[in-house]
Amino acid sequence: MRLVFLAIMLGVIGCQERDDGPKRITILRPMVDHDLPPSTSGQRPSSEVIPSEPNSPPQSPGPGRDAPSASPSRNPCQGLPDQAECDGDLLRTCQSERPVDYDCLRYGYDACVWSPATRTSGCAYLRPERGPDVVIIGVSGHDRSLGRRNPEYLEERGTLDAIAAPIRAAGFSVEVEAFGDEYFTQRDAQGAVATRGFLDLLRLLDVLERRFVNRELEDGQLYPVFNPTRIIVVSHSHGVVWSHLALHVFEQLGSTLKVDLLIDLDGQSRGWERPYLAVGDRWAEIIYDDTVATGHRWPFEIWDPADTTYGMMRDEDIEDVVPDLALINLEVVARRLDPVIGINVEFYINDHDRNHRLDGSTDEILTRAFDLTHKQITYPNLQGIRWVVDQVRAIYGL
Repeated sequence: MRLVFLAIMLGVIGCQERDDGPKRITILRPMVDHDLPPSTSGQRPSSEVIPSEPNSPPQSPGPGRDAPSASPSRNPCQGLPDQAECDGDLLRTCQSERPVDYDCLRYGYDACVWSPATRTSGCAYLRPERGPDVVIIGVSGHDRSLGRRNPEYLEERGTLDAIAAPIRAAGFSVEVEAFGDEYFTQRDAQGAVATRGFLDLLRLLDVLERRFVNRELEDGQLYPVFNPTRIIVVSHSHGVVWSHLALHVFEQLGSTLKVDLLIDLDGQSRGWERPYLAVGDRWAEIIYDDTVATGHRWPFEIWDPADTTYGMMRDEDIEDVVPDLALINLEVVARRLDPVIGINVEFYINDHDRNHRLDGSTDEILTRAFDLTHKQITYPNLQGIRWVVDQVRAIYGL
């Protein structure tokens, strides 16, 4: 296993607001200074860092190996215990009180970096040069008001940009990716993409994991990058079903992906598998038929997300079960009843079930209810999204 340095910042304390009282939690601050110093002279980390050659376990230079060059003109050890420091792309180390330099680029890495959190230096991979600091993924819910397909609306209403605003204001780059309540990506009459669906959401998450969170080498293995793109997922109503499905699929397949914030806006699975009182979609039938036709093997029956078993929880809806790869979950609930007209019957689509983890705990889940309707909970100028934006500021220390 290759030794690669990650920048893990010290925790920032956030206040968990729940109906049963506030709870203090510690989270990782995901963003770091990405300006890599050309030299860290004067910084003397206490841990030794010895990078390995690509695709080989870490090992010290020895007889018969192409050992890194010694540095006769400079003694970084200074009589101190083993240490490592960066000098440009060189990693200067001490081995048995002997100064040894490693050229990070020669060993297949991208740079020599110093981590202010661990106060150690090492050779590291970096994300692509133009990769964003943060990606915000939005998944909208059911809305057949415009015809046969469900349109995306979280980006259109400005919800995603409102959440991105404090991050951008702090100087970080943010990319927004929007999806809708669809399994397949839908196109308009001209052939242009109209609504991106679940299968494309899975493809995006795969690209993020392989290129912007990790570096995939020729051996097919993924190695963490020093400055990964951070991920925020925002979804509403049926969109919460889709986003939780996607993340549970990745988690059960052993993904290394981490989501900083999973933001659920009044999640609801009623009418997702099949219409409820003539309102909703038939995703259970569509997904099952496509799975049979393509032979795709899912880690669980994704066409049956409601009233089933997840982890230790039975008879649960997947929109209420938070995967462990989501570091923080913000659950935003609409209190004001929002009647929907079915077959001459009014019914309500508000989220009445609190979120929990696979083990039944509510670790790092922040829940807040507002006197808003199911639709109003998505409006960026109302208190629901304003609360979310405040949490984003607090969690990231902006």
